[in-house]
Formats: sequence, structure tokens, C-alpha cells
Amino acid sequence: MTHTDRIIILLCLAVAVGLIISPRTIATSTEAKMVQIELGGRVLRQVRLLPSGQTKRIPIPLPQGKAVISLEKGGARILPLPAALCPQGICSHAGLISRSDQALVCAPNELVVRIIGARRRAVDAVAR
Repeated sequence: MTHTDRIIILLCLAVAVGLIISPRTIATSTEAKMVQIELGGRVLRQVRLLPSGQTKRIPIPLPQGKAVISLEKGGARILPLPAALCPQGICSHAGLISRSDQALVCAPNELVVRIIGARRRAVDAVAR
């Protein structure tokens, strides 16, 4: 193997690594992610997601109590609710969401927490 062969192999490896890493880096850096909180089909708040090291708790008044949305680790989650407000607790067991178009839904309270990005995706299907 000649010196030129080694250089060509190294260049090919560098390009391959760059192609693998760059779409992830570009997608996360150019997208301004927000958390949208809806109650009863109405948008209550939109809050920017926090960087990984920061935490913020947002209380949401419900008809029979309150829910708390935790912004942490670059994502959002619904903290556990009392069984009287949310009998099965599926929304809090779902965990942290951090990618665009992910959502947490607490059906008994009509609470929806979704991640929205600066870029909206085009419709990929239509159901009739």
C-alpha cells in the first residue's frame, strides 16, 4: 500500500464520518424547539426548551387541581398527578419528550404538551 493509497483511504473515512455526523448536528442546532401547552384544545403557553443543564417547572391550573410540566434535559415531561386527577397516570409514565412533533397527552384533563420546531414538516398522508 502506497502513501497515496493511505491518504485516499483517510479522506474517504473523514468524508463518511462527516456525512454521518453533520445531519444530526445541523438538525439540532438550526431548529428552535418550543414546548406548546394546550388545555381543552386551547393553547395556554409556548415556552422555549431549556439546555440540558437547566430545569424549570410550569404549573398548569386544571379544573380540579393542577398539573406541573417539567422542562429538563432538553425536553419536557408531565410530573405525576394524583390518582383523583389522572387515574392511570399514562401521561407521566410516558417520560421525557425532546424531539419535534412528539406529544404527551393527559386525556382525563384534556392536557396536551407537545414539542414544536421552527420548521414544520409537510403533510405526509391524508386520511378520509
